[in-house]
Amino acid sequence: MPAGDVNPGRDLAFCRPCGEAFALSALLRPSPQEADVRPVPGAWFRRTPDGFTAGATARNLITCYLVPVTVIYTAVWSSVGLGGLAAAAERAEPPWFFFAIMVPFAIASLGLVALCVHLTVGRVEIRVERGIAEVVSGVGGIGRRRRFRWPDVESASEEVAWGHTPVRHEIVLKGARRIALGVTLRDERRYFLLRAIQRMLAERT
Repeated sequence: MPAGDVNPGRDLAFCRPCGEAFALSALLRPSPQEADVRPVPGAWFRRTPDGFTAGATARNLITCYLVPVTVIYTAVWSSVGLGGLAAAAERAEPPWFFFAIMVPFAIASLGLVALCVHLTVGRVEIRVERGIAEVVSGVGGIGRRRRFRWPDVESASEEVAWGHTPVRHEIVLKGARRIALGVTLRDERRYFLLRAIQRMLAERT
């Protein structure tokens, strides 16, 4: 645009091909989609020749509370269970009753440990390459992976996640399949990831 067609003092820019004047500030201001795709702390976005990668760490300060709770919970039930097994052994009784009681507590402890690890070093990421999308949630190479066709995704939105107390939100991709992700992310990281996905969907059309 020639310098003579721009008047910063009056906030005007003249477009000769279309014969119209526009607000210069509006032309220089990035669009909401451009602004939202800039990663927030703990998140990332990068384009590839045939797609893109966007994600965020699941790191959360709640682990400062969750780790001690997990340690105390595991210590209490294991002490009670092992004490019961020892008592049964002294009375020469079958230990199956105490084993049956310990199994649910052991499963709960494993779940808490996995959640602590995920909220400390885990990540949620979506990768699209040559029309194939993959959502990864886990730690390193360990975790849940879901693959689907990127062209089959029609929309992306934020919804309330079922079965979570307190209420949590998640990103939902709708189309041929319903794909939910990001329930463990902090709000600002989940919002960034949602906006990045929405922008790439918009660019696809």
